[in-house]
Amino acid sequence: MSPDEAEMLGRLRVLYEEYQQLNRKITLAAQTRRFSGDPAEAARAEQEEQAWLKDISRLMDRMRAVESGLMRARNRLRPMFH
Repeated sequence: MSPDEAEMLGRLRVLYEEYQQLNRKITLAAQTRRFSGDPAEAARAEQEEQAWLKDISRLMDRMRAVESGLMRARNRLRPMFH
């Protein structure tokens, strides 16, 4: 494994941990929104859920970029530009 591959795998692990944390927050917010008897708490949970969904979307873009770089480093993808 090259140093570049090791670095990308390390970044991917960190990003995946962040992904898991955000996923748990989204799940909790969705459950709070759905099952809370307090309309203000449900509205707050909905706003949090929407913000975290945007964050997780951006995070997944970063994860895909690292995965693409890793595949390129392993010669499984063609270069971006010929």
